[in-house]
Amino acid sequence: MAAGTHRSLAKRSPREDWYGAVLLGAVVLLGCILLGGALWWSYTRIYLEAREEKASIAKLSSDIPMSETTDAEASSDTTIPVAIPSTPVSGEPAAVSVDAKQETIAVLNGGGAKGSAGTVAALLKQDGYAKVTTGNTTKDYVGVTVYHAADKDGAAAMVVKSLLKQYPKAVSKEAPKTDAEASSAPIVVIIGK
Repeated sequence: MAAGTHRSLAKRSPREDWYGAVLLGAVVLLGCILLGGALWWSYTRIYLEAREEKASIAKLSSDIPMSETTDAEASSDTTIPVAIPSTPVSGEPAAVSVDAKQETIAVLNGGGAKGSAGTVAALLKQDGYAKVTTGNTTKDYVGVTVYHAADKDGAAAMVVKSLLKQYPKAVSKEAPKTDAEASSAPIVVIIGK
């Protein structure tokens, strides 16, 4: 090679610097696009799908049409987690189904979707419960719980049976004396988150 044909590495033209900067910028931009795409994919495929599994009570109730539950399924004793006592403590025959329909029932929204208490109250009225009121709680609750006075467990079980059509995880508990909202009526249905 001749001495004049060999270019020194130390001498670069401004055009070469500009091409290098553009190439570096394109590589960084491509890396950001790939990283953003991977993050977006994981957000939509993993996070949102996991969040959908934890649906609210309002969504669960809207996903179960009333026509899917047959009378045989609704009256099946195997699907009801609450036992209805056959005779009261006094020994007289129980008239739970008739008495339950005459009980005062307060339906309270305890953190559920807006309008949940009204939806549950309408469901109970459809089932023949005459004295149903609605309202809101001052604190948040979890799930659908039927709180009842100590002597109203049979009537509360009938209310739970009515709710199981749309709220399959509804449970019945004796109202704690320290919770003013749960003991505000003989039977209190609280719709939580």
